[in-house]
Amino acid sequence: KTSTALLALSALCGGSMAQNVTASTGAVSMDLVGASSQIKLFHTDVDGYLKIKMQKLQETAPDGSTGGLNKVPNFANKGTWTDIEEVTLGDEEATAYRTTYNAVLDVSSTDVYFQLVVWLTAEATTVEQVPEQTPQRVLTTEVPADAIKFDVNITNWPFEADDNTLAWQIRCVSGGGSTPSAGSSSGSASSSSAAGNATESVTVLWEDDGYIDAPTMAVVDGSAVDIDVTVDYGSNTDMDFVFPNGYSIVYDPVVSLDSSTLEGDDEEDDDDEGDDVNNAAGTMFSAGAAVMAATATLMTSKWLQ
Repeated sequence: KTSTALLALSALCGGSMAQNVTASTGAVSMDLVGASSQIKLFHTDVDGYLKIKMQKLQETAPDGSTGGLNKVPNFANKGTWTDIEEVTLGDEEATAYRTTYNAVLDVSSTDVYFQLVVWLTAEATTVEQVPEQTPQRVLTTEVPADAIKFDVNITNWPFEADDNTLAWQIRCVSGGGSTPSAGSSSGSASSSSAAGNATESVTVLWEDDGYIDAPTMAVVDGSAVDIDVTVDYGSNTDMDFVFPNGYSIVYDPVVSLDSSTLEGDDEEDDDDEGDDVNNAAGTMFSAGAAVMAATATLMTSKWLQ
């Protein structure tokens, strides 16, 4: 499929961009490296960090097989970052610093548009998004100060079959080198429907270096859909986000180095088992819940805003 919006995005991806970018709120800083497609968030004057590297995209058949199916085996030298710009984000119009990773991926002679929009927030804010086709399902994300929120956008993947899925894999490495464990099933991201049905999340918790909170919901062609999130625990922890077939896919995991911001850690728990979590060294690295319209035009306008 080709549209004016996609042509505009293609022109943007081919335009002038920064290979590496850096931003800081004073308390925390982030480095984004285009050549290795990774994001690193760290304290400005204290040891400790969390690094996220985009690994691959893989189409999979219903029986779990991947042989002969479309894939992007890595993101090395696939895209670049735009220059940092100061913007506002969320209901509180918090000050944030935004950059976008743009890549046009050649998948079976088809241009697949991959975009990662990253905000580093200087102030706390709330982001609430309503999918165009399923407005009864609202995804709300609390983004603390000194946090990162990011949106993943994938457009025009050439699925080999209607019932195949697409997995986006990231690799997570903590500065302390510790192996994470399964955390609480409710983090800073949540969604609910008019009937009160909640969307759960998969939380991966490092003892001293924070957590990743991955909602089990994405927006595909403008509709909220349930997705699978799998975790391979280790010193290098791989997470796979598995999306159903669709022309436009939008997803927003939450990554944080301050585990005290998990919704389960209220003040009543401070005197008992919550102490270890609430005292974890912390910088926030938080991804939100941006939702896109089904059409490519509205999607691109979201990316370029």
